[in-house]
Amino acid sequence: MAALTKDTPRSYMGNAAPGLRLFKVAANTTIYQGGALAKTATGEVSPFTDGDVFAGFASDGIKTDDSTGVDLEVYTEGKILLNISASTASAIGTSVYVTTDGDFSLTDSGSDTVLGVLYHQKSASSTWWYVDFKGAGNQ
Repeated sequence: MAALTKDTPRSYMGNAAPGLRLFKVAANTTIYQGGALAKTATGEVSPFTDGDVFAGFASDGIKTDDSTGVDLEVYTEGKILLNISASTASAIGTSVYVTTDGDFSLTDSGSDTVLGVLYHQKSASSTWWYVDFKGAGNQ
């Protein structure tokens, strides 16, 4: 995977609504639905890049101009279905790292941020996992 270039609807296990919060979006920002988001020092959200503070996942796609103050609902906790390559059933509980709004792995390159842990494999031969996550947006 790579940084997102289009909306990517995600599946959530159970009811993700308790972790749904409203955030302001940084100016001049394009956010894609389903993308991992960073929480900035001013409390706004923007697409996640390596080393950021993980806030959660975008509920919708949005593009802002040079103004601020646009609101976006963000899933700040829950169990999200993500494609995690090279994972097996024995990996349950392993940390999952995020490097861009669309890149997730079990390996820390040194500056990656933990977004959660592997919770449940979709099927025995699948690389799709539910990841139990909690972003800084919920703290």
